[in-house]
This record gives sequence, C-alpha cells and structure tokens, in this order.
Amino acid sequence: MKYKILTFEQANNLLKDDAVEEVRIIDYNQCTVYKVFKEKLLVRPLHPYANSLLVQDERTLLGMEESNIFPDGGELKTIYSQSRNSFEKRDFKEIKDSLISNLINYLNDTNSFREDDINNLDFVYTLLKKNKALVSHGLAFVLLIGEDLIKLNTERKIRWGLVQTKTRLNPERRLVLVTSESEYFDLESRVFGKHGYAGYNYIKFSLPQFSVNLQPPIITIYKILD
Repeated sequence: MKYKILTFEQANNLLKDDAVEEVRIIDYNQCTVYKVFKEKLLVRPLHPYANSLLVQDERTLLGMEESNIFPDGGELKTIYSQSRNSFEKRDFKEIKDSLISNLINYLNDTNSFREDDINNLDFVYTLLKKNKALVSHGLAFVLLIGEDLIKLNTERKIRWGLVQTKTRLNPERRLVLVTSESEYFDLESRVFGKHGYAGYNYIKFSLPQFSVNLQPPIITIYKILD
C-alpha cells in the first residue's frame, strides 16, 4: 500500500525517533512533512488529535499535492462538507433558494405548521427536531437564520462565505457569515455546536460578540458566495 492513515498516537510515536527529519510544510493544508524510517514520509497536521499520513515515497506524496486530495479516514463532517459537490458545481443563490423552498414545502406538509410559522425560527427548529428532520434540512435551517440576520444588519454588509481552516489533512470548509474583511460568524456552530441550539434571539444578539478573527494562513476566507 502506498500510504497508511495513522492515529495521532501512532504519528507521535514515529516522531520520537532521533532520526526523524523535518522536510517542508505543505501550503494546501499547512501540514508538516517529516522523513522517517526507510525514506517514508509522515504528513502531520496542525491539529494535535487529527489523523496523519505515512506515505511510501516522495512521488506518492507529490501526487496527493497535485490533486489536493489527502486520504484522511473521513474526518470532515461539517454541513458544508456533506454538500460540497452542490456548492462547487452550482450557483449559490440557486442552491440557497432551492434548499429553503424544500424546507418550506416539508414544513407545509406537516400537520403542525401554518404559513406564518416560518417567521418563528425557534418553532421551526423544534418541529424539525421533533420530526427528526434536522439532518436532512439542517443546512436549509442555517440558511434561513442567516438570511434573516443579513436583513437585520444591512448596515454591516454581511455576506455568505466559506471559511477554510487548515489544521487537518484536508482543509475544513465551513459555511459562515462574513461580517468584515477580518471576521466571520460561525452560524453552524451556534445552531449545531456542542452547546446545542440556544434560540434565535441568543444567536441574533451574539452576532457581534462571537464574530471570530481570521488567522492567515491557517484560517482564511476561501470564497465569498454572494
């Protein structure tokens, strides 16, 4: 096999050898390349617990760099990563309008939903959670909240964008609200993060407080979407 995916423990054990030599940093993912035993190469990400790659030779690694595809064991699980092909092959406005329309159609088919309930985002979330539909309509719900926040903050000129974080074998791209040239608001984490959904009012008033600074070259704007 030309490569092997390693856990962070396995990678750390390899780095303990005195003969390990640091070779270079890969710009695409900011991983450090080390030469280890028998001319094999270890590709180690910045994230301390992320998977690493043990690559057979330089030629194999160069092939990965040319294609910008690094086997990672399926680590990325953001909303964007699950819909990546749609985002990169279709117009963003078309995707956004289609997903929100599908969400509204789904809600209209439920017995508990009335037309004006679409303005009660907390009710929409509760209904999706109750019907176990957050996975299938989670992205649409994030878009629905984001569109409302953009309308409420016209003076700030907030835009949809993709933030790229280079701490794993493949950069993590996340759908966010770009609030300035140097800041973004991670709406997905406010809805589906480890603390759970705290309600629309909390999200609305936390927009200025929880906007995050970009940290080039590790965290950058990958693309402005509209």
